[in-house]
Amino acid sequence: SYLELRERAQSTGVTPFVTPWGHHQTLGRQWFDDLETYRPMNAVRSFTGALLVISGAEDEIIEPDIPRAVAAAATSSDFAHVEILAGAGHGLGFYDRDPVVSERVIEATAELLVSALFRDR
Repeated sequence: SYLELRERAQSTGVTPFVTPWGHHQTLGRQWFDDLETYRPMNAVRSFTGALLVISGAEDEIIEPDIPRAVAAAATSSDFAHVEILAGAGHGLGFYDRDPVVSERVIEATAELLVSALFRDR
């Protein structure tokens, strides 16, 4: 459980963790502290750059309304876009090596860069 992992990291400095996709990670005490104290929605409210929020329509970790809420919270940004990719899970094609989905992520990112860089021209 999360609490057991956190307790282990607090007492020993680190704890091993295996993601749902089989990736082995080592989580440190600071990771848990940051997770519990960082307020990402506050940060996104003050973000002034162009924002692209990409999510998979079949994401098993992030609830479907979160990507739109993040973009809506970007009140200081003059360019916030949400891209929901059909057929994509949490790894957006990279964890399960789905080249069709991962290519769409790359394309959406490139499209945002072009739109953001040339929007005033």
